[in-house]
Amino acid sequence: MDRPNIILLLADQHRWDCTGYAGSPDVRTPNLDALAGHGVSFTQVVCPFPLCVPSRVSLMTGQYVSTHGVAGNRDGLPATATTLPGLLHAAGYDTACVGKMHFNPTYANYAFNVMRLSEQDGDGRNEDDYHKWLKKQGEIDQIDVWDQVDRDSAPPEYWDTFGAMRSNLPEALHSTTWVGDQAVRFVQRAREPFFLWAGFIKPHHPFDPPEPWDRLYDPRELSLPDGCRFPPPEEDTRREGFFDLRDMTEDRFRRVLAYYYANISHMDQQIGRILATLTSRGFTNNVIVYCADHGDYMGQHGLILKGGARPYDALIRVPLVIAGIGGQRRGHTDPALAQLTDVTPTLLDAARIPLPETLEGASLIPQLRRPDVPLRDAAFVEGGGGLKVARTQRYKLIETSDQDLRALYDLDNDPHEYDNRYGHAEMSRVQAELEAQLTSFVNRPRPA
Repeated sequence: MDRPNIILLLADQHRWDCTGYAGSPDVRTPNLDALAGHGVSFTQVVCPFPLCVPSRVSLMTGQYVSTHGVAGNRDGLPATATTLPGLLHAAGYDTACVGKMHFNPTYANYAFNVMRLSEQDGDGRNEDDYHKWLKKQGEIDQIDVWDQVDRDSAPPEYWDTFGAMRSNLPEALHSTTWVGDQAVRFVQRAREPFFLWAGFIKPHHPFDPPEPWDRLYDPRELSLPDGCRFPPPEEDTRREGFFDLRDMTEDRFRRVLAYYYANISHMDQQIGRILATLTSRGFTNNVIVYCADHGDYMGQHGLILKGGARPYDALIRVPLVIAGIGGQRRGHTDPALAQLTDVTPTLLDAARIPLPETLEGASLIPQLRRPDVPLRDAAFVEGGGGLKVARTQRYKLIETSDQDLRALYDLDNDPHEYDNRYGHAEMSRVQAELEAQLTSFVNRPRPA
């Protein structure tokens, strides 16, 4: 059988349950819902590190951050590293990346034949294809500039709304549309087998959907996510974050939520265009993956974004849908523990490429085909300041040098993580078991 085409759709900062297929009563994602209907959606997937670049490097290498060493948004992975695109290219794939990659340097080429970039952070936005094109149109993504480049110049409305403002750009010039355009153009001329990695900037802040998407959701009619409290608990807002969340109110949050959902729905429309182009070209042997690099608090404890508080589940859990692998289940939801480090081995396995010894993740194909072969008892997350998380189906242990952030949660009885049981006598056995899991993780053999 011919090797499949591989399409990796990556969102930025998409909370795991903010889709229709995951049970959201409000957000509209018809194309992602259809994709989930043809595949398996994993509900207990954790990112390796809740920050863009480290998590993305883990995705493309199948390694934990403490192995590949890229722990910050300005760090870069050597072009000689063993990566998913490099292995696919060596196996004869036509390889392309479009949209937000967050490579350092911007055009570090990990064996892509085509690179059409739309960046947001750091030097990338000064060098990428999207912003050069936007400049030729005589336009600038002003709200994104305030959010990412020059916050001192931002007007009061930006601060009052936590960056939830209608884009100054028309829909045709918005980054989400541009990424969809570039992905469609690649598919229209691609030769099989091909690997397309399409990276969307959204729903990452600023929450700036273009017209008419900004009117898609009425903030007053939205259901608040479970676990919301206003004002946010003091222990979650005492550390410096992107915004001063002590000013968060329910009304302000509802506007943020409406615009966050709008960004997701706009992205979903572009994903639909990509999938429709596959069909129009007659490509039927396709493996399609949708996931995000990390989540967003987006209401958990009344918080938004990803900094300043503990790594609650809304932050470290991500969506993951896989469809198109031969013999896999269709239309199933799977609660097995998985990690973003599993994406590369899964896709290499689907392409029948031998798995290199550099991998620390595992192929999900056995789990895709039958639900009774879970890969692991615990999943692990790393973070700044020596932060480490061990998460099982029921319990979650957070260890870090910051004693105030240490926590132990019984997720069955406390799914929104308000009752910290760290150091409690009745949890001593559970805590000792999770600490042993973390010790084994820290002392694991590292690939060469």
